[in-house]
Amino acid sequence: MLARCSTRVFGSYASLILPSHLVHRVSQRAMSARATSSPAVASLFTDQDIAQLVTDTASLRRPFGSALVSAVFAAANQPQEAGRTLSHTLTLITESETGSAEASVLRVQQQEAIQLTREALLKAAPLCGFPRIINAMNSCVAAVDPRLLADLPIRAPRAVQTVGDMTAWYERGRDFFTTVYAHHTGRVLSMLKRAYPDMAEVIIQDMYGKILSDPRFFGAMETELLAVGVLGTLEVPAQLRGHVGGARNAGATPEQIEAVQTITRRIYDRTRTAAAAAAASLSSQ
Repeated sequence: MLARCSTRVFGSYASLILPSHLVHRVSQRAMSARATSSPAVASLFTDQDIAQLVTDTASLRRPFGSALVSAVFAAANQPQEAGRTLSHTLTLITESETGSAEASVLRVQQQEAIQLTREALLKAAPLCGFPRIINAMNSCVAAVDPRLLADLPIRAPRAVQTVGDMTAWYERGRDFFTTVYAHHTGRVLSMLKRAYPDMAEVIIQDMYGKILSDPRFFGAMETELLAVGVLGTLEVPAQLRGHVGGARNAGATPEQIEAVQTITRRIYDRTRTAAAAAAASLSSQ
């Protein structure tokens, strides 16, 4: 069990910045560690670290802030920390409301936190990739009492019901894209169509229309703050600048944007430092 954990954690550090031949060597060493029952690599973040990251989202709506932290961890390829963040949030709800709220109220608040986290992860997927999000989603599910999950909706509202859904998603995606890019919209769309017309269509119809613009759990401003956090882990400065502007266009304050970027830097810097240390260790052998 511990050796399997070592494989996952060591591999996730390495995949951040290592060249492919060193990632392969990391994988080989991790598999060897599994065979020899080497001790697991310790988590990069303590319980206190996670609690502080959630606390630092105070300028954001509760519990959206903790959902954003989980999504940033997922983008940084730290899926286990995404689950730990959700677990911390659920515990925090229970402890903060004990004695002042009925069990049914606590249950609703906890289910809201779960739904916000799942939605934040889904909205992060087209930005950082579904494989990382699937791992983080599974980590979050594993961190939740099955009784809480049992009462959550099982219908998928994004499932296509009619041809009209596709049209509505396209129009909603186009509107959301225009909110994000404002007077730059035409230039950005032209660039996407020049690169590959299908990419522009998929981005408007599916990424923006079906996923990012869905307002059921949070709207444009919080979605763009989420994008700022996720993209901050990926070393894509042009896209990050675009979505920082998008967050402003959608109504986020400078304080909210700075809070998200500060949280992201703390997560990114620590995971990158661990990856660099892994690379240095391998290169010296």
